[in-house]
Amino acid sequence: MNTRSRARNDSIGQDQNQTNSLSNYQTSLEKTSRAHATLRKEKRIQQNLVTNRNVAINRLNSEFTHVSTSSDAYSESSSSLTSSSDERSRFSSQAMVVILDPREYMFEDAKTILDEMLREARSGKFPKKKFTNNGKEYEYTAYLNFTRSISLTNTEQKKIFFTCIFCGVKTKGHLGATSNTLSHLERHKNVPDLMEWLNLYKSDLGSSEMPIDEFSIKLVKYFIASNSAIAELDSQHFRNLFSDSKHKIPSSRTFKDKLLPEVFNLLNKRIACNCNRHVPNEWKPLR
Repeated sequence: MNTRSRARNDSIGQDQNQTNSLSNYQTSLEKTSRAHATLRKEKRIQQNLVTNRNVAINRLNSEFTHVSTSSDAYSESSSSLTSSSDERSRFSSQAMVVILDPREYMFEDAKTILDEMLREARSGKFPKKKFTNNGKEYEYTAYLNFTRSISLTNTEQKKIFFTCIFCGVKTKGHLGATSNTLSHLERHKNVPDLMEWLNLYKSDLGSSEMPIDEFSIKLVKYFIASNSAIAELDSQHFRNLFSDSKHKIPSSRTFKDKLLPEVFNLLNKRIACNCNRHVPNEWKPLR
């Protein structure tokens, strides 16, 4: 009886030890889980604080820029102000822009990306950002390199969130129609190197002529003959009509600002050439 009783007591003691060990392990897991949750929460709060701070700085700089522009316009219209006071006002308005420290950029590699892009831009190169659409690789406008987004998609018309690498603000747009992202980057007066890059980028766009092919002329003829709104170029359903075509459909902004002027100049040259060809020699001015 004593042997059996001792064995039973040992078994009960082992079960209690196992139960206690399991309870301690579960308690440890719960504490670890709560600690990780607290760390994640603190990290989110810190990121939100940095994002809100950068947004506030951007808004502040935008207000200063607006005030500076209004002040300069008034100064030019007023004859009582001297040129020296204009210089002082410009200096003071520039001094009010709070420059964002590179260490405060939202992404750690933001400064590396900006330095590389600026070095390329100074040599006249503007590498585009690559995206994969239905297994094929495409390149899109260069300023998207200053954002974080998905790189794989199954349709060009899927709306994508682009996160600014400097402040973390998100903008939304389609591939090929990302003017919202560009507008946001233009507000970063607090990142001087980015402003320099944007100026070089716009100068390059202004100096480069858009190639005019037969498809471009047909596209212009369509909108003129059908009296359709060029906003259709941004419509997902309209662009899907050309999804299997080798031709790239321009956005409404590109169509209005670049394609139409180029076609207009081309037609003017052809008209002038045809007129000169049919004008009698006696009507032509002497050179």
